[in-house]
Amino acid sequence: MRSLAVSGTRIPPFHHKIRQKDRALIHFLDNHLPTPQPWLRDADLKLRPLSPTPSKGVPVRLPRSAAVGLVAAALCGSLTGCASFQELTSSSKPLLGKSSTTEPTAEPSPSVSVSASSSAAARVSGPLDTGSVVHKVKQGTFTVTLTYWTSDNAKLYTAASDKTLNIAAHIEDTDSTHRITATTVQVLQDDGTKRTDVRTDNGKFDVTPPYPYNTVVTLPAATAGASALTLTVRMDLLVETAPKAGTYYRSTALDTLTLPLVKDGATE
Repeated sequence: MRSLAVSGTRIPPFHHKIRQKDRALIHFLDNHLPTPQPWLRDADLKLRPLSPTPSKGVPVRLPRSAAVGLVAAALCGSLTGCASFQELTSSSKPLLGKSSTTEPTAEPSPSVSVSASSSAAARVSGPLDTGSVVHKVKQGTFTVTLTYWTSDNAKLYTAASDKTLNIAAHIEDTDSTHRITATTVQVLQDDGTKRTDVRTDNGKFDVTPPYPYNTVVTLPAATAGASALTLTVRMDLLVETAPKAGTYYRSTALDTLTLPLVKDGATE
């Protein structure tokens, strides 16, 4: 005959008739053990009153359903395929008398991502933010060097603001034996919506080194909402074929300059 121990206190062997309420569990255990266990049929769950100060040899009073649970747990190890106590008692009523209800799991509330985007994109840096910029355009045997500068604060340019630019051009990488003449110098402005002819100089401008070409342009207001201006500078040149030959060939130099604009609500 077996007996159980709980925290060092022994529970007397079971020897009385099992109560009708727990007969189903004992029947389940008896049918699923590898070998018949006659003592299960004679088991008694009689429990004695709890002693005020439990000591060795003094029985401890446990709830009847808890005692049945201890018997099942002790035998679970000898059952083939018994994975857990819940599996063992899955066909019977709860042993501890309280209904086993699943607490509802609180679903996490979806996180709200707050976009910090501004109403308008920030202005990108531009070539005239430092006041001036130099571009070089290679034209075969010589180079056209263009210098752009302004006394404005180019970082504050908007579509409607005034913009005044200085443009200077001179020839490099050649000698002064071949005469070079600029016949047309044109500045076009494009804001992405419309194109404007800012200035067109037609004539015969000697740009043979060391002579330069200089002009000042005032850019008109751009289309509201424009984010940048693109300036295109075109120089039509006549280059002497040989020193004092009096004959010329045409060469056209093209250059572009982009001026970012501050839009409403944007920052520099």
